[in-house]
Amino acid sequence: MKKGILILGILLTIIIIGCGGDDETTTEPDDQMVTSTGGMKTDDMDNQPTDEDVDEGTEEVVEEPEEIVPPEREYFTGELTGHTANIYSVAFSLEGDLLASASYDHTARIWDTSDGSEIHALTGHTDLVRCVTFSPDGTMLATASFDQTARLWDTSNGSEIRSLTGHTNWVGYVAFNPDGDILATCSADLSIRLWDPNDGSLIRTITGHTDVARSLSFSPDGTMLASSSYDDTVRLWKVSDGTEVRVFTGHTHDVNCVVFSPDGNTLASASSDTTIRLWNANDGNEIRTLSGHTAQVITVAFSPDGNTRATACWDSTVRLWDPNDGSEIRAYTGHTTNANAVAFSPDSRIVASASADLKIHMWTASE
Repeated sequence: MKKGILILGILLTIIIIGCGGDDETTTEPDDQMVTSTGGMKTDDMDNQPTDEDVDEGTEEVVEEPEEIVPPEREYFTGELTGHTANIYSVAFSLEGDLLASASYDHTARIWDTSDGSEIHALTGHTDLVRCVTFSPDGTMLATASFDQTARLWDTSNGSEIRSLTGHTNWVGYVAFNPDGDILATCSADLSIRLWDPNDGSLIRTITGHTDVARSLSFSPDGTMLASSSYDDTVRLWKVSDGTEVRVFTGHTHDVNCVVFSPDGNTLASASSDTTIRLWNANDGNEIRTLSGHTAQVITVAFSPDGNTRATACWDSTVRLWDPNDGSEIRAYTGHTTNANAVAFSPDSRIVASASADLKIHMWTASE
Protein backbone atom coordinates (compact mmCIF):
# COMPACT_ATOMS: atom_id res chain seq x y z
CA MET A 1 0.00 0.00 0.00
CA LYS A 2 2.76 2.43 0.89
CA LYS A 3 4.55 1.54 -2.34
CA GLY A 4 1.43 2.36 -4.39
CA ILE A 5 1.03 5.76 -2.77
CA LEU A 6 4.69 6.58 -3.51
CA ILE A 7 4.36 5.70 -7.19
CA LEU A 8 1.20 7.81 -7.49
CA GLY A 9 2.97 10.81 -5.92
CA ILE A 10 5.83 10.59 -8.40
CA LEU A 11 3.40 10.51 -11.35
CA LEU A 12 1.52 13.58 -10.10
CA THR A 13 4.78 15.48 -9.73
CA ILE A 14 5.76 14.69 -13.35
CA ILE A 15 2.36 15.86 -14.64
CA ILE A 16 2.54 19.17 -12.72
CA ILE A 17 6.05 19.95 -13.99
CA GLY A 18 5.11 19.15 -17.65
CA CYS A 19 2.10 21.55 -17.52
CA GLY A 20 3.93 24.56 -16.03
CA GLY A 21 2.33 28.15 -16.44
CA ASP A 22 3.09 30.84 -19.02
CA ASP A 23 5.53 32.59 -16.74
CA GLU A 24 7.86 29.66 -17.11
CA THR A 25 7.94 29.82 -20.93
CA THR A 26 11.37 30.84 -22.33
CA THR A 27 10.97 30.27 -26.08
CA GLU A 28 9.76 32.95 -28.55
CA PRO A 29 6.68 32.23 -30.64
CA ASP A 30 7.58 31.40 -34.25
CA ASP A 31 5.77 34.45 -35.61
CA GLN A 32 7.13 36.99 -33.11
CA MET A 33 8.95 39.88 -35.09
CA VAL A 34 12.06 41.38 -33.58
CA THR A 35 13.19 44.46 -35.59
CA SER A 36 16.44 46.31 -35.83
CA THR A 37 16.82 49.91 -36.96
CA GLY A 38 16.60 48.83 -40.57
CA GLY A 39 13.39 46.81 -40.03
CA MET A 40 14.99 43.47 -40.76
CA LYS A 41 13.78 40.22 -39.16
CA THR A 42 16.57 38.85 -36.98
CA ASP A 43 15.42 35.35 -37.54
CA ASP A 44 15.05 35.77 -41.33
CA MET A 45 18.50 36.44 -42.82
CA ASP A 46 17.23 35.93 -46.39
CA ASN A 47 15.19 39.14 -46.22
CA GLN A 48 18.08 41.62 -46.91
CA PRO A 49 17.49 45.41 -47.31
CA THR A 50 17.29 46.98 -50.80
CA ASP A 51 18.29 50.51 -51.85
CA GLU A 52 14.65 51.50 -51.54
CA ASP A 53 14.66 50.41 -47.88
CA VAL A 54 17.31 53.05 -47.00
CA ASP A 55 15.87 56.27 -45.69
CA GLU A 56 16.44 59.27 -47.97
CA GLY A 57 17.95 61.16 -45.05
CA THR A 58 20.75 58.64 -44.73
CA GLU A 59 21.58 58.42 -48.46
CA GLU A 60 25.32 58.67 -49.05
CA VAL A 61 26.49 61.76 -50.98
CA VAL A 62 29.27 61.07 -53.49
CA GLU A 63 31.47 64.11 -54.12
CA GLU A 64 32.68 64.81 -57.64
CA PRO A 65 36.48 64.60 -57.96
CA GLU A 66 38.22 67.96 -58.35
CA GLU A 67 39.01 68.72 -61.99
CA ILE A 68 42.71 68.79 -62.76
CA VAL A 69 43.58 71.51 -65.25
CA PRO A 70 46.57 70.63 -67.47
CA PRO A 71 49.34 73.26 -67.45
CA GLU A 72 48.74 74.21 -71.07
CA ARG A 73 45.13 75.14 -70.24
CA GLU A 74 45.79 77.10 -67.06
CA TYR A 75 44.79 80.76 -67.61
CA PHE A 76 43.47 79.80 -71.07
CA THR A 77 40.13 81.43 -71.96
CA GLY A 78 39.59 80.60 -75.62
CA GLU A 79 40.97 80.48 -79.14
CA LEU A 80 40.21 81.98 -82.53
CA THR A 81 40.59 79.89 -85.67
CA GLY A 82 40.12 80.60 -89.35
CA HIS A 83 43.53 81.43 -90.78
CA THR A 84 45.00 78.73 -93.00
CA ALA A 85 48.70 79.58 -92.55
CA ASN A 86 51.17 80.96 -90.01
CA ILE A 87 49.74 83.85 -87.94
CA TYR A 88 52.39 86.49 -87.34
CA SER A 89 50.72 89.49 -85.70
CA VAL A 90 47.78 90.38 -83.45
CA ALA A 91 46.51 93.76 -82.23
CA PHE A 92 43.59 95.00 -80.12
CA SER A 93 41.61 98.10 -81.00
CA LEU A 94 41.83 100.91 -78.45
CA GLU A 95 38.31 100.10 -77.23
CA GLY A 96 39.16 96.41 -76.95
CA ASP A 97 36.07 95.29 -78.85
CA LEU A 98 38.07 94.22 -81.91
CA LEU A 99 41.14 92.06 -82.47
CA ALA A 100 43.05 92.00 -85.75
CA SER A 101 45.43 89.31 -87.02
CA ALA A 102 47.89 88.99 -89.91
CA SER A 103 48.75 85.72 -91.63
CA TYR A 104 50.90 84.08 -94.22
CA ASP A 105 47.62 83.09 -95.95
CA HIS A 106 47.76 86.63 -97.49
CA THR A 107 44.86 87.88 -95.35
CA ALA A 108 44.26 90.00 -92.30
CA ARG A 109 41.19 89.31 -90.21
CA ILE A 110 39.12 91.31 -87.75
CA TRP A 111 37.44 89.48 -84.87
CA ASP A 112 34.76 90.36 -82.33
CA THR A 113 36.38 89.91 -78.92
CA SER A 114 33.04 89.43 -77.16
CA ASP A 115 32.31 86.10 -78.82
CA GLY A 116 35.36 85.29 -80.97
CA SER A 117 33.47 85.52 -84.24
CA GLU A 118 35.18 86.66 -87.42
CA ILE A 119 33.84 90.00 -88.64
CA HIS A 120 35.94 90.63 -91.76
CA ALA A 121 38.55 88.79 -93.81
CA LEU A 122 40.63 91.45 -95.56
CA THR A 123 41.85 90.29 -98.96
CA GLY A 124 43.97 92.19 -101.45
CA HIS A 125 47.58 91.57 -100.52
CA THR A 126 49.37 89.30 -102.98
CA ASP A 127 51.88 87.90 -100.49
CA LEU A 128 52.02 87.06 -96.80
CA VAL A 129 50.78 89.69 -94.34
CA ARG A 130 53.31 90.33 -91.59
CA CYS A 131 51.78 92.99 -89.31
CA VAL A 132 48.49 94.66 -88.32
CA THR A 133 47.72 97.73 -86.21
CA PHE A 134 44.59 99.80 -85.52
CA SER A 135 44.42 103.56 -85.82
CA PRO A 136 43.87 105.22 -82.42
CA ASP A 137 40.22 105.94 -83.25
CA GLY A 138 39.66 102.38 -84.45
CA THR A 139 38.27 103.38 -87.86
CA MET A 140 41.25 102.11 -89.86
CA LEU A 141 43.45 99.04 -89.82
CA ALA A 142 46.95 99.17 -91.32
CA THR A 143 48.67 96.06 -92.69
CA ALA A 144 52.24 95.33 -93.84
CA SER A 145 53.02 92.70 -96.45
CA PHE A 146 55.77 90.92 -98.31
CA ASP A 147 54.16 92.28 -101.50
CA GLN A 148 56.15 95.50 -100.67
CA THR A 149 53.03 97.48 -99.74
CA ALA A 150 51.25 98.72 -96.66
CA ARG A 151 47.49 99.01 -96.90
CA LEU A 152 44.75 100.83 -95.02
CA TRP A 153 41.34 99.27 -94.45
CA ASP A 154 37.96 100.50 -93.23
CA THR A 155 37.22 98.51 -90.06
CA SER A 156 33.46 99.05 -90.37
CA ASN A 157 33.07 97.15 -93.62
CA GLY A 158 36.47 95.60 -94.37
CA SER A 159 37.02 97.53 -97.59
CA GLU A 160 40.46 98.71 -98.69
CA ILE A 161 40.95 102.46 -98.38
CA ARG A 162 44.35 102.76 -100.08
CA SER A 163 47.67 101.07 -100.75
CA LEU A 164 50.95 102.74 -99.82
CA THR A 165 53.71 101.98 -102.31
CA GLY A 166 57.33 103.02 -102.46
CA HIS A 167 59.28 100.41 -100.52
CA THR A 168 61.48 98.24 -102.72
CA ASN A 169 61.42 95.12 -100.55
CA TRP A 170 59.03 93.45 -98.16
CA VAL A 171 57.30 95.60 -95.54
CA GLY A 172 57.49 94.07 -92.09
CA TYR A 173 55.82 96.52 -89.71
CA VAL A 174 53.28 99.34 -89.43
CA ALA A 175 52.66 101.72 -86.51
CA PHE A 176 50.38 104.73 -85.97
CA ASN A 177 51.50 107.69 -83.90
CA PRO A 178 49.28 108.51 -80.88
CA ASP A 179 47.34 111.19 -82.79
CA GLY A 180 46.69 108.89 -85.73
CA ASP A 181 47.93 111.38 -88.32
CA ILE A 182 51.21 109.58 -89.12
CA LEU A 183 51.70 105.97 -90.16
CA ALA A 184 55.23 104.56 -90.01
CA THR A 185 56.40 101.57 -92.05
CA CYS A 186 59.72 99.72 -92.15
CA SER A 187 61.14 97.38 -94.72
CA ALA A 188 63.79 94.92 -95.80
CA ASP A 189 64.98 97.75 -98.07
CA LEU A 190 66.54 99.08 -94.79
CA SER A 191 64.38 102.20 -94.71
CA ILE A 192 61.63 103.63 -92.51
CA ARG A 193 58.90 105.71 -94.13
CA LEU A 194 56.41 108.10 -92.59
CA TRP A 195 53.05 108.55 -94.34
CA ASP A 196 49.92 110.65 -94.03
CA PRO A 197 47.23 107.98 -93.63
CA ASN A 198 44.49 110.37 -94.71
CA ASP A 199 45.77 110.85 -98.25
CA GLY A 200 48.59 108.31 -98.54
CA SER A 201 51.29 110.89 -99.19
CA LEU A 202 54.87 110.25 -98.11
CA ILE A 203 56.07 112.59 -95.37
CA ARG A 204 59.71 111.47 -95.19
CA THR A 205 62.11 108.55 -95.47
CA ILE A 206 64.48 107.67 -92.62
CA THR A 207 67.66 105.70 -93.18
CA GLY A 208 70.51 104.49 -90.99
CA HIS A 209 69.99 100.80 -90.33
CA THR A 210 72.45 98.53 -92.15
CA ASP A 211 70.14 95.52 -92.39
CA VAL A 212 66.39 94.83 -92.45
CA ALA A 213 64.40 97.41 -90.47
CA ARG A 214 62.15 95.09 -88.53
CA SER A 215 59.79 96.89 -86.10
CA LEU A 216 58.65 100.33 -84.92
CA SER A 217 57.20 102.05 -81.85
CA PHE A 218 56.18 105.67 -81.29
CA SER A 219 56.80 107.29 -77.91
CA PRO A 220 53.59 108.09 -75.99
CA ASP A 221 54.00 111.81 -76.75
CA GLY A 222 54.60 111.09 -80.44
CA THR A 223 57.89 112.97 -80.67
CA MET A 224 60.20 109.95 -80.96
CA LEU A 225 60.20 106.78 -83.06
CA ALA A 226 62.10 103.65 -82.04
CA SER A 227 63.11 101.00 -84.56
CA SER A 228 64.71 97.57 -84.38
CA SER A 229 66.77 95.84 -87.03
CA TYR A 230 68.52 92.71 -88.14
CA ASP A 231 71.72 94.76 -87.73
CA ASP A 232 71.36 93.84 -84.01
CA THR A 233 70.55 97.40 -82.93
CA VAL A 234 67.69 99.53 -81.67
CA ARG A 235 67.66 103.14 -82.84
CA LEU A 236 65.80 106.23 -81.73
CA TRP A 237 64.72 108.93 -84.18
CA LYS A 238 63.13 112.37 -84.01
CA VAL A 239 59.77 112.25 -85.76
CA SER A 240 59.92 115.93 -86.69
CA ASP A 241 62.96 115.67 -88.96
CA GLY A 242 64.06 112.02 -88.97
CA THR A 243 67.42 112.61 -87.30
CA GLU A 244 68.96 109.79 -85.30
CA VAL A 245 69.05 110.47 -81.55
CA ARG A 246 70.93 107.36 -80.33
CA VAL A 247 71.80 103.74 -81.03
CA PHE A 248 71.21 100.96 -78.45
CA THR A 249 73.71 98.12 -78.73
CA GLY A 250 74.05 94.89 -76.77
CA HIS A 251 72.03 92.26 -78.59
CA THR A 252 74.10 89.69 -80.43
CA HIS A 253 71.53 88.73 -83.08
CA ASP A 254 68.55 90.15 -84.99
CA VAL A 255 66.36 92.49 -82.94
CA ASN A 256 62.85 91.45 -83.91
CA CYS A 257 60.78 93.91 -81.90
CA VAL A 258 61.03 97.14 -79.91
CA VAL A 259 58.34 98.87 -77.89
CA PHE A 260 58.02 101.93 -75.64
CA SER A 261 56.71 101.60 -72.11
CA PRO A 262 53.42 103.44 -71.39
CA ASP A 263 55.30 106.21 -69.56
CA GLY A 264 57.84 106.58 -72.38
CA ASN A 265 60.88 106.15 -70.15
CA THR A 266 61.78 102.58 -71.08
CA LEU A 267 62.30 100.64 -74.28
CA ALA A 268 62.00 96.86 -74.42
CA SER A 269 63.56 94.86 -77.24
CA ALA A 270 63.20 91.19 -78.23
CA SER A 271 65.93 89.36 -80.08
CA SER A 272 66.90 86.16 -81.83
CA ASP A 273 69.68 85.90 -79.22
CA THR A 274 66.85 84.54 -76.94
CA THR A 275 66.87 87.60 -74.63
CA ILE A 276 64.72 90.62 -73.93
CA ARG A 277 66.53 93.82 -72.95
CA LEU A 278 65.23 96.87 -71.16
CA TRP A 279 66.76 100.25 -71.96
CA ASN A 280 66.56 103.72 -70.51
CA ALA A 281 64.99 105.62 -73.39
CA ASN A 282 66.44 108.91 -72.17
CA ASP A 283 70.13 108.02 -72.02
CA GLY A 284 70.42 104.70 -73.88
CA ASN A 285 71.76 102.69 -70.94
CA GLU A 286 70.73 99.07 -70.55
CA ILE A 287 68.62 98.52 -67.44
CA ARG A 288 68.25 94.75 -67.40
CA THR A 289 68.34 91.58 -69.49
CA LEU A 290 65.48 89.09 -69.22
CA SER A 291 66.45 85.48 -69.81
CA GLY A 292 64.45 82.25 -69.86
CA HIS A 293 63.35 81.69 -73.44
CA THR A 294 65.22 79.01 -75.36
CA ALA A 295 64.76 80.25 -78.93
CA GLN A 296 64.24 83.44 -80.93
CA VAL A 297 62.06 85.96 -79.11
CA ILE A 298 59.83 87.54 -81.74
CA THR A 299 57.59 90.00 -79.90
CA VAL A 300 57.58 91.96 -76.66
CA ALA A 301 54.68 94.05 -75.32
CA PHE A 302 53.97 96.22 -72.30
CA SER A 303 50.59 95.99 -70.60
CA PRO A 304 48.80 99.35 -70.87
CA ASP A 305 48.87 99.71 -67.07
CA GLY A 306 52.65 99.20 -67.11
CA ASN A 307 52.55 96.35 -64.60
CA THR A 308 53.52 93.47 -66.88
CA ARG A 309 55.55 92.62 -69.95
CA ALA A 310 54.72 89.78 -72.30
CA THR A 311 56.87 87.99 -74.87
CA ALA A 312 56.26 85.50 -77.67
CA CYS A 313 58.98 83.07 -78.66
CA TRP A 314 59.77 80.31 -81.10
CA ASP A 315 60.15 77.95 -78.14
CA SER A 316 56.30 77.84 -78.42
CA THR A 317 55.75 79.76 -75.19
CA VAL A 318 54.33 83.12 -74.23
CA ARG A 319 55.73 84.52 -70.99
CA LEU A 320 54.85 87.27 -68.54
CA TRP A 321 57.55 89.21 -66.70
CA ASP A 322 57.64 91.38 -63.58
CA PRO A 323 58.60 94.95 -64.53
CA ASN A 324 60.28 95.64 -61.20
CA ASP A 325 62.85 92.86 -60.98
CA GLY A 326 62.59 91.18 -64.37
CA SER A 327 61.53 87.82 -62.93
CA GLU A 328 59.28 85.52 -64.90
CA ILE A 329 55.71 85.51 -63.62
CA ARG A 330 54.40 82.60 -65.70
CA ALA A 331 54.64 80.83 -69.03
CA TYR A 332 51.65 80.04 -71.24
CA THR A 333 52.34 76.71 -72.92
CA GLY A 334 49.29 76.03 -75.09
CA HIS A 335 50.78 76.64 -78.53
CA THR A 336 52.21 73.61 -80.30
CA THR A 337 54.83 75.43 -82.40
CA ASN A 338 56.38 78.90 -82.84
CA ALA A 339 54.64 81.68 -80.90
CA ASN A 340 55.01 84.78 -83.08
CA ALA A 341 53.00 87.56 -81.53
CA VAL A 342 51.49 88.81 -78.30
CA ALA A 343 49.23 91.75 -77.41
CA PHE A 344 47.45 93.05 -74.30
CA SER A 345 43.84 94.16 -74.21
CA PRO A 346 43.39 97.87 -73.36
CA ASP A 347 42.37 97.00 -69.77
CA SER A 348 45.51 94.81 -69.35
CA ARG A 349 43.40 91.81 -68.32
CA ILE A 350 43.69 89.66 -71.45
CA VAL A 351 46.71 88.51 -73.45
CA ALA A 352 46.25 87.43 -77.07
CA SER A 353 48.95 85.31 -78.70
CA ALA A 354 49.39 84.08 -82.28
CA SER A 355 51.29 81.09 -83.57
CA ALA A 356 52.34 79.06 -86.57
CA ASP A 357 49.88 76.44 -85.24
CA LEU A 358 47.16 78.57 -86.96
CA LYS A 359 45.55 79.55 -83.66
CA ILE A 360 45.09 82.74 -81.69
CA HIS A 361 44.93 82.00 -77.98
CA MET A 362 43.37 84.22 -75.33
CA TRP A 363 44.74 84.13 -71.79
CA THR A 364 43.98 85.84 -68.50
CA ALA A 365 46.87 88.12 -67.56
CA SER A 366 46.04 88.28 -63.85
CA GLU A 367 45.66 85.57 -61.22
